[in-house]
Amino acid sequence: MTFEHIITVCEETTKYISGLESMNAYTPYITIKLYGIPDTWDDEKIEEAIECEDTAIPLGRISGYLVLGQALCLIGADLLDYCDNADERLENAASALMERGGPLNEDSNLFHITDFNLTEAVDAEAVRKLLIELPDIIFMHMHVTPNVISVSPAPLPHEKSKLEQVQEGLAQIAYRETSRRVDAQIFGSDYDAGPDEPQIEISPEQLNMVMGRRNEGDSYPEQYIDRKAWQPFLDAMFTEWRRTRVLYKEVL
Repeated sequence: MTFEHIITVCEETTKYISGLESMNAYTPYITIKLYGIPDTWDDEKIEEAIECEDTAIPLGRISGYLVLGQALCLIGADLLDYCDNADERLENAASALMERGGPLNEDSNLFHITDFNLTEAVDAEAVRKLLIELPDIIFMHMHVTPNVISVSPAPLPHEKSKLEQVQEGLAQIAYRETSRRVDAQIFGSDYDAGPDEPQIEISPEQLNMVMGRRNEGDSYPEQYIDRKAWQPFLDAMFTEWRRTRVLYKEVL
């Protein structure tokens, strides 16, 4: 089906509560709903759909986090802290894109797609054009242009390697032992490791693992890439950042 026009309607979930600071004011979660107007409709029906999008054909939605890095920089806040507070997936993507001269800076605006769900009525070429126009769509609704747009398609189902399982197990042990020792020091709770037992210290990498944050170099094997999920973004000139499995596109 060919569409004469595509209508977008944007919803966002930020709430303002007087007297309380809202961290998600700088990372609003937005949903862009899409509706199509076929080129076979007459002028009267087109005008009706423009006035009320519910009379048009639903085409799906694009959802994600808009990170206002420029505003965060002005208040001296840490972009990754705000990303981590909003969503583990957002922190993972932003952290990857900031590694080793990556395309994302502390003062960059980022739109990270978490849900890309379009109906079969939208063909591959229409999807490509939509992704190319996405920065303009975001600006029209949110009055800010992202410097970078990113997406991290989920990998194909697979089991973690034995090494990963062991590393995660050791991280959990180190976290429990460190937590018990800290609780004893702060709250006076019982903790006795015994004179012959080693004092286990949790490393920053282990803490990230327990907290669901990304460590530098985190990835998954190439054979688990979902090529079908990647293809629409590759067609729209997204590229992977250094085998992080994060696809991105800079907005010029």
